[in-house]
Amino acid sequence: MKKLISFLIVYSIFCLITHLLHVENSCAEEQLADEISHNPEIFNFGSKDFSVNELKKIKPSIVERRHYLEVYQTKIVARDHNFRNLNTFYPITFYKSLRPGPAKKPFVLIIPSIMGVTPIEKNTAKHFASIGYHSAIIDLSDNANYLDRPIRNLDDLLIRDIRGARMLISYAEKLPFVNKNNLGLIGTSLGGIKASILMGVEPRIRAGVIVVGGGGFSDIWYQTKGDETVAYKQHRMKEEGIDTLEEFRDIMKKYSKTDPIKYAQNRDPKDLFMILANKDTVVPTSQQHVLWQAFGQPQKEIVNGGHMTGSLSVLWKYNTITNFFQNRFTEHNNATCNVLIEKVFQSY
Repeated sequence: MKKLISFLIVYSIFCLITHLLHVENSCAEEQLADEISHNPEIFNFGSKDFSVNELKKIKPSIVERRHYLEVYQTKIVARDHNFRNLNTFYPITFYKSLRPGPAKKPFVLIIPSIMGVTPIEKNTAKHFASIGYHSAIIDLSDNANYLDRPIRNLDDLLIRDIRGARMLISYAEKLPFVNKNNLGLIGTSLGGIKASILMGVEPRIRAGVIVVGGGGFSDIWYQTKGDETVAYKQHRMKEEGIDTLEEFRDIMKKYSKTDPIKYAQNRDPKDLFMILANKDTVVPTSQQHVLWQAFGQPQKEIVNGGHMTGSLSVLWKYNTITNFFQNRFTEHNNATCNVLIEKVFQSY
């Protein structure tokens, strides 16, 4: 009898300690989530946090030679960010424009979808290089190992990738042939979501194009019918003992704190152009409109079709996108000139 009582006492103490540790861990995770939610500085980094390998020139194709451009490859090596010890590499394909013109040309950063770099991104980069813009594609797909990542840690990927994109901007603006005052951004699907966050936290970007991107992570994950996202939902529900999609959505809402709608108010709607698809079930159309509203209803075009049609539409909207970039760059530069002139007059 005494042994039984002793066992029950020890077991009770063990259960109490386990419960306290669980509560402490939960509180720490919620505190971290709140820090991310209210502090855009979580996306910051120091100059010693990354390095860029030497640019390696790729033998040009006949098409590339005809379009007055050179193609280079490099890789960003991101060191410890002091955030869950995340180290990674970001492959970069750089398209240098050889078009006659100013010594320093505009620069366009392209962020692909979850599918990685496809002919869509390559063709887009070549287009801008052929008309006198330097461009670069940052490949974030190697970091998209979702299935084994708990729901509470999904934000890690976004934070890491946003930092990676900002590192590329820091590198590009120091290149002697890049006009750092004319930086543009294009993101599609998941890349559009990441681009949306960038637009809210990265003032160096003058103009951004969001293609079938959305806001409201928990609702996107709840509604999506994309193959990759459905596979993640099914796997995590099984692994984490989640019974219903509603429960999955609630957990996602609790931990998904880097939603672009939280940072959208930081941006002038004039700095954005959005392409929405009216029959999208991957990034649901309703959530694309949520993001559009959060950004203050910027200029938009609606494509009649689903996610793939919306993603491809960038290929036949080059003129619209180019005009948008040119207008925003001109307006920003004129505004800067007006401020400088005003300061000069005030000094007399």
